[in-house]
Amino acid sequence: GEGGESIYGKPFKNENHTRLKFRYRGIVATANTGHNDNGSQFFITLNETKWLNGLHTIFGKVTGKTRYNLVDIANYETDDNDRPLYPPKILKTEVLLNPFDDIKPRVKEQKKGPKKKKKKYKKNTSLLSFDDQEEGDGEEAVFVPKKKDKSAHTLLADDTTLSTAP
Repeated sequence: GEGGESIYGKPFKNENHTRLKFRYRGIVATANTGHNDNGSQFFITLNETKWLNGLHTIFGKVTGKTRYNLVDIANYETDDNDRPLYPPKILKTEVLLNPFDDIKPRVKEQKKGPKKKKKKYKKNTSLLSFDDQEEGDGEEAVFVPKKKDKSAHTLLADDTTLSTAP
């Protein structure tokens, strides 16, 4: 591929370390087109590749049983440009050793404990009076009990104004 833009927005310098070498299968390093020209592409070695030492920035390695999957990837069918016809996908990565212990991860704001129950208020069913009464005369509101609702059938059956003829 053509690669992509680096996290810095421009190519960055090689970060070579004398102790980090391409000694075995599974080394992950940046791909570049020349000295100090690293972008967002990377590659994984399939064997020891000493001729790459000092040319690319090593930043990881494939560990565990996944290393053996690299042998299978090496045998994938390729096109005329040596690109796999069905490229493998990286589904998960895991940082095993964090070199940045001094950096603390952001803490997500936790939701407060269990939700508070809303208070249920009793509906005030007292009758409001809009008389010309003066305020503070000491009279209390009159409570009118609610009558049971009747259906239209019940009301119409009792209506004497309706005709009985069909």
